[in-house]
Amino acid sequence: MFARRRLLFAVSRTLEVKGIVCIEPLVPFALLEGERLSKGDRLELRRPDGAVIQTTIYGLEWPYPSKGALIMTLPPQVKKTDVPEGTEIWKVHSDEESCE
Repeated sequence: MFARRRLLFAVSRTLEVKGIVCIEPLVPFALLEGERLSKGDRLELRRPDGAVIQTTIYGLEWPYPSKGALIMTLPPQVKKTDVPEGTEIWKVHSDEESCE
């Protein structure tokens, strides 16, 4: 199967809350809707050192108070040290999905 990738954003900061990595910047609603992002979507994390990590979206959480965007979280096996500042977050599209 052929997979395409699309750059979503670069990480500006990571937080770890109860063993779950939360990444900033917050994901704006326009990007969520445009990319149809949802829990379980495949991601590729491209670190500044050239390492690449395959993972998925663990969750999209509402911050309080709401800021017009959601917090993207990564699965528990991904640690804060795996996602340094500058890491690029890419969505992996299968050939059945539109990447337009």
